[in-house]
Amino acid sequence: GPTISATGLGKFVPMFLVGFLAVTAVRSLGDYMLKTSGSAFGVFDSTTWKQMTSAVGNSASQQMLGTAMAALGLTTSVKVFEGVGPRPFIAGGVASAAVGIT
Repeated sequence: GPTISATGLGKFVPMFLVGFLAVTAVRSLGDYMLKTSGSAFGVFDSTTWKQMTSAVGNSASQQMLGTAMAALGLTTSVKVFEGVGPRPFIAGGVASAAVGIT
């Protein structure tokens, strides 16, 4: 039968999304293990786990998001927007402003 490779999957799902889901799963599993057994992955105590997750959440996540947004922008062709008109851009601007205000 047909198989899905990382290359084939990348055609349908952005790989940064796969990475995001993997990091989310690791964080959730670590939090669960910390709550149930007192250590994340049998290695990290609560103080160390909190420091690690805070460092990733405060620093690395911003860099990763910036890289992902740049990757999306760099792969977007201007020709895609021909004939669309201003309405989608206005809607996007209003949505961005609403998110920025809240």
